[in-house]
Amino acid sequence: MTRFIIIIFLILSLTTHAQDSLQYRPASTGNIVRVDGTYQNELQYSLYLPSNEGVYPVVIFINGVGNDVRDWNQYKDWPMAAANMGLAAIVYEAEMGNAYDNSVGLLEKLLSGSMDARIDPENIVLWMCSSNSPVGLKLLMDSKYSQIKGASMYYPAFSEDTPFRTDVKIELVKAGLDSYSINQGIDHWLISALKHDIDLTFINFPGARHAFDMYDDEEPESARIVQNTLNFLTAMADGNIHVSNPSITVQRLINLLDEGKIEEARTAYEEAIASAPEDNVNNYFHGLFRSSGLLAIAERLKQQDKPREALIVMQWALDRQPNHPENHLVISRQYAGLGQQQQALHHAERAMELSKDFGHPNKDYVSKLKEEIRSNLDQLKK
Repeated sequence: MTRFIIIIFLILSLTTHAQDSLQYRPASTGNIVRVDGTYQNELQYSLYLPSNEGVYPVVIFINGVGNDVRDWNQYKDWPMAAANMGLAAIVYEAEMGNAYDNSVGLLEKLLSGSMDARIDPENIVLWMCSSNSPVGLKLLMDSKYSQIKGASMYYPAFSEDTPFRTDVKIELVKAGLDSYSINQGIDHWLISALKHDIDLTFINFPGARHAFDMYDDEEPESARIVQNTLNFLTAMADGNIHVSNPSITVQRLINLLDEGKIEEARTAYEEAIASAPEDNVNNYFHGLFRSSGLLAIAERLKQQDKPREALIVMQWALDRQPNHPENHLVISRQYAGLGQQQQALHHAERAMELSKDFGHPNKDYVSKLKEEIRSNLDQLKK
């Protein structure tokens, strides 16, 4: 609790500084129109729009801690910059302690089409920072809001683990000179995000402080990172960035096997194989199509004491390269460990047969492999 009180104090204290202006300002494309309105419980919002006629995708600048932030420089400069990039931009008032429900209310008003005819409610991106991020992340990862395509998170403070959507793209900027507690939370969240194979751009900015986008003008990278974020938000909202979200990846396959979802993993793998390209080059560099990559997954499962799952993956490797002696050696050892001696002996003998004419440029590897095959077969025959 103390950690978040400190962070909220940092946010609120931004208004007391004189030198706070966005480190990058895009060239103006015309006058910006600001429209003020109300939503849930007569709370205020401000909508920034390009002055040209049109319908614009929208970026919501998340208020996750409450208060009326609309006249804070950070919440004026960012939306004006977004509007200059051709986006609609929304900032809003929220009640302390009720910011998530208020944010949902604002989003629902936007989605209803009743906010402004110049907003495209089907193409939404989020920008969030610091302690505003738990609210923004909860909205982003809610699968019922498919209109939200992605988000940029600046020095986010994570309060708890959240579920993950894999059909969004995220930019995360970490400030190296930020507080240890915030950066520790970022590091923890990154591990979870990578485990789910989220389409993620991570920017580690070692020389940046908290709120560097408004204060660190002495850091040349500050302006470039802000500019990149505006480009990212614009391209994401316009649909010009593709979210990489394949039905299965190596990590997602491992997750299914770790969770004991064997049939689901089998189905996902079979569908991936069915769609595999025919050329050997693509297969060679693909972790699901190359037997050595599959054996690495199997070894991990063995170390996790999941022998049944490991055997399944070994069989996939054998199916991919049935004439590779190492595949038969590995599966022979696995069968032996499971007490299935007949199967173990069959694959051991097959490994010995294939090893006689096995060619490989690494002679040391071939020599060691043949020695292990011979030793394994001798042990089984005893």
